[in-house]
Amino acid sequence: MLKKYFVLALIFILQTGLYAQKGDTYYEEELPALYGLHGELGYGGAGLSAGLGFRYDFVSLSIGLSGFANSIPNYASYKADGINLTTNPLPDGFTEESYEAIIVSFDAAYNYEFEIGNAYAGIGFFAQTDTVLAKEVSTGDYFRRGTINSSGICFNFGFDYYWSEHLGVGLGFHSKKGIMARFSYYWW
Repeated sequence: MLKKYFVLALIFILQTGLYAQKGDTYYEEELPALYGLHGELGYGGAGLSAGLGFRYDFVSLSIGLSGFANSIPNYASYKADGINLTTNPLPDGFTEESYEAIIVSFDAAYNYEFEIGNAYAGIGFFAQTDTVLAKEVSTGDYFRRGTINSSGICFNFGFDYYWSEHLGVGLGFHSKKGIMARFSYYWW
């Protein structure tokens, strides 16, 4: 449900922004295209994340990686007494737990300019690998059961404040990377 409202808001922003971008009153003349590099640091369900991106005029592209310092417990690769943990269902005395391990995301965003900064909203693609562990209930020990691979669409939005003529700092949210801080360098 939230994704539906986000997509509608993104379409609205893109629709109104394309017409309003050239008609803003504080631009007296046509400005050259704005270029930028940005780095992102974030924290979410998969742990810490980092990303790098490039901006040209009103479009930005970025790539990100999540899964640093995540909360996967220490585990053994196999059970010493020969119990097979890859069968379904698990043997008695074991439970299954899944942990987000690594997420790679590729994002494209639309940037809308204000005098003090820019707002951005985007859509992207992610690929994710989750680690599945079997937990022995009696001892609390974890054993590797396998991995689950998934992929899909992700969303992001945020605001960058122009700290100086060439530097920007911002705060944003990414549906897979979580809350993120963004640091940007701009030039014309």
